[in-house]
Amino acid sequence: YVQYFVWLWGVLQGDLGQSARFDQPVALLMLDKALNSIILLAGSAVIMFSVGIPLGVISALRVQSLFDRIGMGVIIVLGMVPVFWFGLVLVYIFALVLDILPASRMYSFHESNRMVSVLIHLILPAFTTATISTTILARVIRSSMLETLEATFMQALIARGIPARIRIWRHAFRNILPITVNVTGLQIGWLFSGAIFTEVIFSWPGIGRLIFDAVSARDIPVALGGILVVGAVFVLANLAADVATAMLDPRRREKM
Repeated sequence: YVQYFVWLWGVLQGDLGQSARFDQPVALLMLDKALNSIILLAGSAVIMFSVGIPLGVISALRVQSLFDRIGMGVIIVLGMVPVFWFGLVLVYIFALVLDILPASRMYSFHESNRMVSVLIHLILPAFTTATISTTILARVIRSSMLETLEATFMQALIARGIPARIRIWRHAFRNILPITVNVTGLQIGWLFSGAIFTEVIFSWPGIGRLIFDAVSARDIPVALGGILVVGAVFVLANLAADVATAMLDPRRREKM
């Protein structure tokens, strides 16, 4: 317990300790890998938004249709699939069988355009990381949109002859925006923490891979520092989501 309080006192002063494996400050190692993890997080978030939001809205508008049944069925199945297994399946299909996407690393050394190489290598890890978060976001938006579409004010808008496009996006979607932002904050934290498995599978040089290597090498200061960073990102993402939700929802602003 003495060592723990010594470490905690150092953390409060901005010192995460010294790596036993690399003989470098843990904070510098984290900063070196942070940008790579942010790139993976950004790519996963883009996929989560671009797939989860439209899928949830369209499924609510076409409830009990063939699209809704198939879409929600796929969503439920993907939501129960382990991340590490799904990542290996994607590698087998797209990297080994079809040979159209790279299986590992962040970029190819022989590529002249480093940015394009990073984007190509980002596809499989980002899809793997975003899978579960996308399914959760789609289901929440679908259920919230269904509840909103049956509300009294939506029936009043129909009676007034307001076009469907305006009813859906200006009124219904705006009404579910606070809960969408709230769920998004939770999923951003999950994306960052869940990226540990993805970074190991795809050899992505981020904080998650650093934590895994530190645990394997028994580099306790690096492992503690990495877990602290992941927890801090989770808490800050939820805090930002709560603040944004309060700003978007007038009822919460009145209670503050």
